[in-house]
Amino acid sequence: MMGKSRKERLPELSRLEREIMQVVWALGECSSSEVIAAHPLRYGLSELVAYFEVTSRWKRVDVSDDVQEKVAWRGEDGVDYRATMPRVIILRN
Repeated sequence: MMGKSRKERLPELSRLEREIMQVVWALGECSSSEVIAAHPLRYGLSELVAYFEVTSRWKRVDVSDDVQEKVAWRGEDGVDYRATMPRVIILRN
């Protein structure tokens, strides 16, 4: 059995944007960690970075370098990973 191709493992930005919109519309505003809690990372670090790309294009975002958030995910290899990132608050446009 062959593994997934690299393209199949990369997050789709349109899917990430839809997931962010779902949480923002439900809550009015949310942090990236709340989005990830609602929609766990499927592709690990590459997906986490992609969330930053998507939110950088959002009209109303507040990034706080003073407040850090922790996110965790289980990789395809079964290993648990963690990352610390600046708090990103996404507001309804």
